[in-house]
Amino acid sequence: MYGTIPHMPTQPNLPSQVNQSLSKVSSALNDVERSLRHARELLSQIEKESASPSFKDIPGIEGVFDGIYMVTKDGKKFEVPSNYAAKSLLIVGDGLKMINREGRNFFKQISKVKRKLEEGMMVKKDGKWHAITPSGSYRIVDSVIEYNKVSLNDKVLVQFPEDNPTAEFAALSKVLSAQAGITTKPASTINPVSPAPLKAKPRSEVVAKPLPVKPVVAKPLPEVKIAPKPPIKPVTSVTPSLNDDDLR
Repeated sequence: MYGTIPHMPTQPNLPSQVNQSLSKVSSALNDVERSLRHARELLSQIEKESASPSFKDIPGIEGVFDGIYMVTKDGKKFEVPSNYAAKSLLIVGDGLKMINREGRNFFKQISKVKRKLEEGMMVKKDGKWHAITPSGSYRIVDSVIEYNKVSLNDKVLVQFPEDNPTAEFAALSKVLSAQAGITTKPASTINPVSPAPLKAKPRSEVVAKPLPVKPVVAKPLPEVKIAPKPPIKPVTSVTPSLNDDDLR
């Protein structure tokens, strides 16, 4: 469709500036042609990839994810790598296919069940991690806990089957906050709060206020009148007269 644009020869009868302009135009057109050719190659590659069969059409073993294993129709179990399950946010009921390539087994998700998202808090039951949500308690795989550095009481967002809320396992979608209700920052980033030092006022600034003193007015003592003593009457001794009967 497109060919390489030939180089425009210089015209001897034209000024040199015009010849330089023609040369630049020719070079620019060739660059455009190269870009178009590269774009056609990319489109051709995309068409080939879109024509390749999907994972459903590739030979392999199909099963349903139970939280840890892919379980086939005949009851066989194949352990699904926890990193793949966590990365793909697999939940109980998702369809999987195990494909063998060069002697290695690979798991691919081929179907999804309806999901429900809920907030929860991380706890431990019998040494196993669980997310407590309004719909129930769901196990979270230990490797997912370690990878996300989840701690007790962390607030998380989990997803589980909408049509099977009693499933044992759930997928950890996001850690919302560390140690909900305590702090959302790692302990190492929290600056300790020290009480503000008490500043004592210098003595020169402390002025004692004088107490109000009421003047005391001495009241005059009442005049005491002393009554004169009665005159002392002289005592005259009386000698009793003797009767004649007293001498007898």
